[in-house]
Amino acid sequence: MDSLFPKSQGSRLGLSLIFAVNYCVYNEEKLIGKSLLSICEKLKGINFIFVLDGAWEQPNISYSASTDLTKQIVVRLGREIKEKYGVDVIWADSPFEQPFKTQSQKRNHAFARVEKIINTLNYADDWYHLIMDGDETVHFGNGLEKLNLQADGTDFPQMWPKVGLLKAFGKGGGHKEFRLAARFIPAKQGYHYHTEKRICLHDKNCNTIHDFWADDTKIFAACEVCEQFFIINDYEARGKERLEQKKAYIKQEKFDKGEPAPCMHKTL
Repeated sequence: MDSLFPKSQGSRLGLSLIFAVNYCVYNEEKLIGKSLLSICEKLKGINFIFVLDGAWEQPNISYSASTDLTKQIVVRLGREIKEKYGVDVIWADSPFEQPFKTQSQKRNHAFARVEKIINTLNYADDWYHLIMDGDETVHFGNGLEKLNLQADGTDFPQMWPKVGLLKAFGKGGGHKEFRLAARFIPAKQGYHYHTEKRICLHDKNCNTIHDFWADDTKIFAACEVCEQFFIINDYEARGKERLEQKKAYIKQEKFDKGEPAPCMHKTL
């Protein structure tokens, strides 16, 4: 497998950083192609892209696999990306016939799958998950056309082993209308998502490292804001049916009201 995943060329005290893009998708045919190309066209130093399919429990969804052309688009485009950019795109079907129980379960499963791939490569270097959603694209605010994540002088080699936060904007929103999202997650450090709360990153001891829905002014010591690029989420392009499903999911009481149940990651 080593020949499939070229070792990074950047250096940091003799070590390199490995970047694996980590997608969780479900019925993303309208946007996933644009998102994948955005990554490959604008970010240099990506070793591979992992795309995990599967819904999590939401109203009117009883089967996990995408029902549109998401898989066909990713597989076809993956061949083109490999040829043009030398980056492998790995598609993974949902391991379950029924939907994942929660968003956190799916994202934690994706973490584990990506780390299993890396473990086969025998790289001694440090590496990051770069978390992306299928409706997101990469953008620069300074006229830059492409950024080498592995180059000395960028945010990333110096940032290790902190969690990297990116500004996430909604398409059509104002320049101040963003949230900070934990998108560069150090691997093999025990990071995981709180099993009972949406988009809340924990360390190996289940301490909160970053909570997407909390006050953005509270930045934990384990985090660092990356200013060299930002992401735009084209959420509204998903279509009316998907938007209604997502709205219902967001309103689930256990995620949005009061204190969540304790994180169960250590017992899983």
